[in-house]
Amino acid sequence: MFNIPIKINIFAWRVSLDRLPSRLNLSIRGLDIPSIFCPLCSIDVESTSHLLFACHLARHLMIKVARWWELEYQDFLSYDDWLLWLANLRVTKRFKGVFEGVCYIMWWVNWKSRNQVLFGSELPRVVLLFDEIVWLSFNWCSNSCSLNFDWNS
Repeated sequence: MFNIPIKINIFAWRVSLDRLPSRLNLSIRGLDIPSIFCPLCSIDVESTSHLLFACHLARHLMIKVARWWELEYQDFLSYDDWLLWLANLRVTKRFKGVFEGVCYIMWWVNWKSRNQVLFGSELPRVVLLFDEIVWLSFNWCSNSCSLNFDWNS
């Protein structure tokens, strides 16, 4: 229905299959990883589910995105939890499709921030990540969706 950028679409597909190169997945495949703990919180093992759904950064981003879309926030522990919640949303198909794309963008931004932390940058600020999600979502929708809206709406 909507043309999500291919790199984000492939990323979301890898999330659904738990095929991201998270520290846990790399360790399971036999790579020697100095630590398998999440580089963003250092509280739990960095799995796909932890990084994109359970980590404090992921939760803060989802709360902000849900508030932005005027949806009630729900705590997710996995892709399957999120998928069930999305399927049960009582919104139009078009709304759901665009919101799904925004969630994919949110995961992509979260993954990029994780990589920046791993490869030398400081911890990301939630406000700046949320601004990036809004900006990327607006650009995606304004260029790919047949919806009429402007930046202010």
